[in-house]
Amino acid sequence: MYEVILNFIFLQEQLTTELKKANPNSVDFKYFIDFPKKGSVTLNSEGWSFLRHGLGFRFIRQNPSPHLIVDPHVYPFEYGIIDDWRIQQFLESSSSELYDKYKIKRNLEGLFNKGKLEKLTANQYKVSR
Repeated sequence: MYEVILNFIFLQEQLTTELKKANPNSVDFKYFIDFPKKGSVTLNSEGWSFLRHGLGFRFIRQNPSPHLIVDPHVYPFEYGIIDDWRIQQFLESSSSELYDKYKIKRNLEGLFNKGKLEKLTANQYKVSR
């Protein structure tokens, strides 16, 4: 699970960085009002669509398959933040399996207890440095 988390964090950071680069005049990093509601970015020759929602963005890889989902639904530009929802969406989009949100939460708690993750809130973590 830890390797998946590290890969996810790296991908999440790359996508949100590309989004910022593609929208240099956007400066509202709290509510994202001046970011487009939807659009696309390219990352390493892969096409990703995005949708602004709530206090974050949902990225979906359009090509190649599978259509991975990276959903930094809150604090998208606070690099390194993860939660069970983000990991569940990513895991389910990368395979045909369904993942139990509570099992993912237990895995995150286990990594926290081992000192590999820092706990930011009841549901949010980041990798310990």
